[in-house]
Amino acid sequence: MGRLIIVSNRTPAPGERTQPAGGLTVGLCDAVQTQETLWFGWSGHQHADAADRPVQSEQVGNVNYVTFDLTQRQYDRFYLNFSNGVLWPLCHYRTNLIRYTREDCDAYYEANEVFADRLVGLLEPDDTVWIHDYHLFPLGKMLRDRGVTGRIGFFLHIPFPPWSVARLLPRLDMLLSGLAACDLIGVQTPEDATNLKGCFEIYGLKAAVEAVPIGIDPVSFRQQAIESASSDEVVKIMDTLEGTRLIMGVDRLDYSKGLPERMKGFEALLKNYPEHRGQVTFLQVTPVSRGGVESYRLLKEELDGLVGTINGAYARRTGCRSATRPGRSGGIFLPGFTGWQMWGLSRRCGMA
Repeated sequence: MGRLIIVSNRTPAPGERTQPAGGLTVGLCDAVQTQETLWFGWSGHQHADAADRPVQSEQVGNVNYVTFDLTQRQYDRFYLNFSNGVLWPLCHYRTNLIRYTREDCDAYYEANEVFADRLVGLLEPDDTVWIHDYHLFPLGKMLRDRGVTGRIGFFLHIPFPPWSVARLLPRLDMLLSGLAACDLIGVQTPEDATNLKGCFEIYGLKAAVEAVPIGIDPVSFRQQAIESASSDEVVKIMDTLEGTRLIMGVDRLDYSKGLPERMKGFEALLKNYPEHRGQVTFLQVTPVSRGGVESYRLLKEELDGLVGTINGAYARRTGCRSATRPGRSGGIFLPGFTGWQMWGLSRRCGMA
């Protein structure tokens, strides 16, 4: 039986390779435990001489993590500007946030060529390649162009819009042609599958698309929360509540999460139902992501302002406090507080 080759923009960070934490890492945890696996992706580092630097490799159990570096230009244009400044908002129907330039688009395809060039020499004939997410839409065809004949699958972890939205992207036909080179394309929902199939049909492309939603192991997840419920960090937070009720959110900093609307809703609760003032705490844990993208910086500034406004109007010494965690500024920062401890806290509060 051949190896499973997982290709993603980033591999799990060294600290996540034994204790999965990120969404992609948790979602693929079971798959990589069942067979010999090579997980290939960008190292997270930028160097001017990235093309001359060899790949780095680390074996953890049955998984060999292989990474390579990008240049600063590739990071800025491929990752920040095009992947997260064009494709992410397009796929989330936020077309008003798209900032497209031809130079960024060219850099996106150039970076995918780097992925293909670095990966192809590591592959064996009976390997199964499994490409993940919007950063690497064209990679399947690039591998085919380099002589890879084995099975190639692709999984999209985010929505895919209908033709009426997707057609706003210049050179969409080129992007879809690259994706169609994969033997099977998986998406999260039947709607996503219908949308993607419709786009393929308009360009006369044949591709196998199926809705095969990815998830987590709920039994293991629940056990982790139970074990975290008695941690020192959870106890400290419980002490600060001083008998008030808790509303809690845990979301990455992203405009697709509805974070400003959530805070404005909490503000409306306190304004319209004053009996809840001093009786409820809203704790929003929001780790920063993609801080180099303008729309994310603006979102962080908006959240910081909302936290200050709500706390200024309604917080009391022993009552309501609204907290956010966009990095280390704005609201209350919870150092070292993990996702498991968040769910442990929810159990202590009778929420899960």
